[in-house]
Amino acid sequence: MEEDGIEEKEEIRDIALGSWRVQEVNNALKRTRAGKSGVDEFGPELLRADLEETAKRLTRCYNRL
Repeated sequence: MEEDGIEEKEEIRDIALGSWRVQEVNNALKRTRAGKSGVDEFGPELLRADLEETAKRLTRCYNRL
């Protein structure tokens, strides 16, 4: 099926991107700027309230995706 010049593929291939590490997520959380929030209204302050636990949980979530 082709719509607007974009052909749909029947199969999506797995792309090996590696996996996230807790330290990478932890570092990214530390670098977020205070006072900013996205469409979900979760600001960095909330995510950094328990930095270690948040990093562990987000890492598991990201690696599942």
